[in-house]
Amino acid sequence: MLDKFTEVDEKLMSLLVKQDDFLVRALQNSQAAGLPPIEVSPAQGQFLYLLTKLSGAKRVLEIGTLAGYSTLFFAKGLRNEANSEIVTLEYDPQIAKVAQKNFEGSPYQEKIRLLVGEAKNSLAELVQENVEPFDIIFIDADKASNPLYLDYSLQLAKNGSLIIADNIIREGEILNEHSLDERVLGIQEYLEKIAAEPSLESVAIATVGIKGIDGFSLSIVTK
Repeated sequence: MLDKFTEVDEKLMSLLVKQDDFLVRALQNSQAAGLPPIEVSPAQGQFLYLLTKLSGAKRVLEIGTLAGYSTLFFAKGLRNEANSEIVTLEYDPQIAKVAQKNFEGSPYQEKIRLLVGEAKNSLAELVQENVEPFDIIFIDADKASNPLYLDYSLQLAKNGSLIIADNIIREGEILNEHSLDERVLGIQEYLEKIAAEPSLESVAIATVGIKGIDGFSLSIVTK
């Protein structure tokens, strides 16, 4: 059955997702560098782009850069203003070099700020700097730290901000109450926290296709 939905996903992408050359090159550079193929799918990237465009976002925070494929979708969707910006966080300096190359090969280099180092440290610095709140926050890094990233995200958000978390279903493993996988445990705790947080209104959307069975959670801040 999954094979059939993979074909459906590929069919829909061929019809609806027209990738810019810089996005195609970003994937090629990622593959050439030997990075794991764990970036969002083209359809998921298009979904993030449309959310960004629909919301009129001018500031996006991305926790987890990898080769910057999703970063470029966000940058493409930003409001066309001089102070529009996406801040993206990458732990590994070598991976960050691949991402920077991809940013430089796009029309959006000036709108992207890449911070290299542990995400928790970069997030703490952003809070300390009292930066302007972000319109969209995308959590897609080490899943064990999702609850911590949520805490920082709430500090960096404002009323109406959208917080998105990727990979929140993991082939259904979030149902496993006996899991010892830190990634699964982190997602389980994250979902419990957004459910209990009074300043959030949330929903989860399951996805099936070339990335297997997974999904996003979306939370609107109402503080």
